[in-house]
Amino acid sequence: MKWITTFVLLFSAALIAPLHGQESEGNPDDTEQQERFAAFEKMLGKSVFVGHFMVDGDQKQDRRPERYGIQRITKLEKGDYWSFFVRITYGNHDVTVPLPVEVKWAGSTPVITVDELFIPGLGTFDARVVVSDNKYAGTWRHGKVGGLMFGHIEKQQEEEQETETDTETETDKVEEKAEEETAKEKPK
Repeated sequence: MKWITTFVLLFSAALIAPLHGQESEGNPDDTEQQERFAAFEKMLGKSVFVGHFMVDGDQKQDRRPERYGIQRITKLEKGDYWSFFVRITYGNHDVTVPLPVEVKWAGSTPVITVDELFIPGLGTFDARVVVSDNKYAGTWRHGKVGGLMFGHIEKQQEEEQETETDTETETDKVEEKAEEETAKEKPK
């Protein structure tokens, strides 16, 4: 139950921070912001989110395993968008996809923000995931089904890492496409 309390506090902070003017749209030359971005890229690059998800309304409250391997993340030029090149494993699904997602900041804490994001082969998702101290916790929704997700972040083992050349080439193409899609979706 201790994780529930921690999750509620972190999630509440993520919701309240924007109300107090802590927007992430700061000056791009801001040294503190650039340092925060670099630390975030380093923390999540070649990492794995290993944890569980739960489904709202599940009487047993079964924890189901989930695994999200992140090869690389890069800050995109537009707004709060980042390109995440990830491998998603849950249930019978195991896919690798590029995801353009927003990252909002509650002070110095990143909140991965997904709004109606279509993932090929999986469907459309919404999520709010707080990342702190090599742990993650958040909420998710897939259609009419939703719930909680939580776990820890660890660095990938060598066998999990793709070859650097293949990943860099594919990721560069994906980032270009993500920036184009983001520009189409959000008004200027």
